[in-house]
Amino acid sequence: MNQYWNSPLVKEFKYLGVILSKELSERTVYASTLAKFRNRLNSAKAYGGSYHWRVWYHKIFAISLFSHLVQFVIPSTELCNEVDTLSYQFMTLGLEDSK
Repeated sequence: MNQYWNSPLVKEFKYLGVILSKELSERTVYASTLAKFRNRLNSAKAYGGSYHWRVWYHKIFAISLFSHLVQFVIPSTELCNEVDTLSYQFMTLGLEDSK
């Protein structure tokens, strides 16, 4: 029995807001999320705040941006290190001055 498909063959598609493709790089998928992560950390730096506040902000509003994408595209070590460096700089803001 022959089956005939009426749907077109596509090279990339959007699934739950994430563009997926065989040729798509991990950098492309995470680009907008990484930019949003940077923007949120930079806007929070302007506010300042205690260490306790920065921990809460980081957990709730910043790092959670990646939770949806990780299900579809596993980030590389380089991307994880970049996020870790940005997080470290945000969390230690002002702590070096107090030593």
